[in-house]
Amino acid sequence: MRDYGKIQTSFWASEDIKKLSDDGRMLALYLLSSPHTTQIGCFRLPDGYVCDDLSWTQGRVSKGFKDLCDKGFATRDEASKWVVIHHFTKWNEIENPNQAKAAIKLFEQVPDSSLVKPMLARSLREFSPRFPVEILNSFEGVSKGLHKPFLNQEQEQEKEQEQNIKPLSPVPSDRPECQEVFDHWRKEMNHEKAILDPKRLKLIKQALAMGYTVDDLRAAIDGCKLSPYHQGQNDSKSKYDGLDLILRDAGKIDKFMAISREATVSPKREFVHA
Repeated sequence: MRDYGKIQTSFWASEDIKKLSDDGRMLALYLLSSPHTTQIGCFRLPDGYVCDDLSWTQGRVSKGFKDLCDKGFATRDEASKWVVIHHFTKWNEIENPNQAKAAIKLFEQVPDSSLVKPMLARSLREFSPRFPVEILNSFEGVSKGLHKPFLNQEQEQEKEQEQNIKPLSPVPSDRPECQEVFDHWRKEMNHEKAILDPKRLKLIKQALAMGYTVDDLRAAIDGCKLSPYHQGQNDSKSKYDGLDLILRDAGKIDKFMAISREATVSPKREFVHA
């Protein structure tokens, strides 16, 4: 997760930005500075993340993305929920070899079947001379052979709130408490096929490093389970119960823990989304 995002002062003087609706400008700022945004300006962003962070309805999110797409600020693949911010790499240059290595990994994580990847490749080719051109050439050769059925895998990934680009094996944890937290989440959220992959392990370790106990994290998971919004009672009828949401930061953990505590005091109370 990024600590900050860079927004050029010219953002406010841009004629294209001035043409956006108020929600369009808000969403544009969110895309540039959100914790999900990456170094190359291309990332997966399910509706639930935006709804949760901005307290918007799913319809409002869809309308905002349409505005950004119509004005050429960004494109979103509705099938896979991947987003690319056009010209992001022009204003966020790859400055050194280490950043180039990180950018390569991020580029490879974008599904070849997603319609945003060719757009990202063109942006990198035009604005990022440090990005290896041979990788872009290789992708463009592969992309010519892709067909729409490849999208089914991404649609299934969206349903499960996961981003498993390659098959993963469980990661051995040197801390049994990490496994305990993961097992509790898997059981309570009924994700029996989920595995403790590197991303989930990192999230749990980060939460424990912030000072939360295993019981705290179990309570946060319970709080998410008790939230009707996160369990599918929302505009899109989708569940938002991934560890990447529950353990995203201290604010999320605290809010879900509070829901769990409130349920203990008032078991019949209805809870709004955190």
